[in-house]
Amino acid sequence: MAGSSLDTRVAALLDEGKEDEAKELLLERGYFRDSDAEARATYERLFPRPAEPEKGLDEALSDLGAASVEARRKAARKLSRLTHRSTSLLLRPWLRDPRVVAAMLAALDDDDDKVLIDALRAVGELSRRYAYPDPRIHDRVLALAPGRNGKIKIAIALSIAHFGTPAVWSLLAQALDWKPAKAAQHALGMMVGRYGQKADADQQRILAERLLTALGPQRDPEVVTMLVAGLRNIGGADAVAALTEA
Repeated sequence: MAGSSLDTRVAALLDEGKEDEAKELLLERGYFRDSDAEARATYERLFPRPAEPEKGLDEALSDLGAASVEARRKAARKLSRLTHRSTSLLLRPWLRDPRVVAAMLAALDDDDDKVLIDALRAVGELSRRYAYPDPRIHDRVLALAPGRNGKIKIAIALSIAHFGTPAVWSLLAQALDWKPAKAAQHALGMMVGRYGQKADADQQRILAERLLTALGPQRDPEVVTMLVAGLRNIGGADAVAALTEA
């Protein structure tokens, strides 16, 4: 769609009092589906970034791109903690602004593992807790997995398991190969326990096999609890009972 045609459509929607529809159109064209520079410019002209709901948030967002790794770590940690709080109507407009999200997504390119893990936590919770519909979050995060260490892969799985896609389950099915093993198994059980019903029958069978494999020798009570919760959520209660009776 040409920029002038887009502007005309957006203007018509605004004249009709359909601001949400105008925003959705510009987000799709400028950020989510396409990367139309004119759509982004129109969005930013019509809808300025909301004022920070708490002092220091704009600074933290800016510091994600700082030269100092300590500044980037501090900023990523602050934003991660922010998104993990109880859902806030005051935070929602700022967190869901596409320019804020873009800065968080850019932090996924950081070569420091601590920054990356906190950035993963932030964008994951932004998507889950604040229901931000940007498909770039799933795709961008998933693309980070190849060649990463176990800690990063665990953070990746935790940040996008709620999408429940086949690619997510394929990633989680590899969790028994990750280190540290307890953290990986805990993540596997927790995510299957929460979202495993989104997997299809074949994926659930594979996940159940992985959970049972981990459960056999596992002695940590917290990890066992998570593995059992995962099995029960995908219909593996009989397997758990049989293992307990053995």
